[in-house]
Parts: sequence; structure tokens; C-alpha cells
Amino acid sequence: MRFAPGSSGQRAESRANAGGDGVECNGEGGFGILDQLRGYFDHVVSFLMDRETLDAHAAVWGHEDRPLVANLHRLTSKERDLYDDLRDNRIRAGLRLEQEHIGFHWLAHRLQQLLDGTAIPH
Repeated sequence: MRFAPGSSGQRAESRANAGGDGVECNGEGGFGILDQLRGYFDHVVSFLMDRETLDAHAAVWGHEDRPLVANLHRLTSKERDLYDDLRDNRIRAGLRLEQEHIGFHWLAHRLQQLLDGTAIPH
């Protein structure tokens, strides 16, 4: 995830990821955390939570034993489309992509796009 400069969102992200004080995480999943985080910081912008990133890393897809099945109302339309595809098993049952499996070159390219202002908005 990416935060606006000067925001205190980084502290909240740490709590959300740990499921600790202040933000309760209902099940696993980055989209659930993102949805809850936007309840506190509506300016949060997702990063690498898009279909292009998912498709580019098909070789390292994992399996989610307990996928989140809630309706998430704070996602953008593109985020919601991908989340719905994952939740409803339209791509593959229990599909999960762990952030540590996203390739460094992919990450570096997407960061450069942010710096250049050529990133595709979500």
C-alpha cells in the first residue's frame, strides 16, 4: 500500500497487518485490510493489488485456506472487480499471492512508474 506524504497511515498499516489494537482484521487478505484501513484513512491508495500484478506472478500463486468472503465497500471499482474474482473463485479456488513472492524487478518497475507519473490509476 502507498500513503500520501505526511500521513500517519504507516502506523495504522502496521496495526492492521498485525491484527492488533485499533484495527480488527476479519480473516486473511490484503483487500480486507485495505477496506478496513480506508475506514480510518480514506486517502489510502493500493499498490501492487491489481490484476496485472496477479497475472504476472501466476507461477508463484499460493492457496488461501480461509479466504475472506465479505462484501468490501471501500474498494475502488478495479480493486472490487479483482477482489470479487478472487472471492468467488473465478480465477482459481482459494487463490492467494503473497507479497514476498512479487518479483523485485516488477516492484522496481512499478515504483519507477510512480516516480515518473506513468502509473495506471486504480
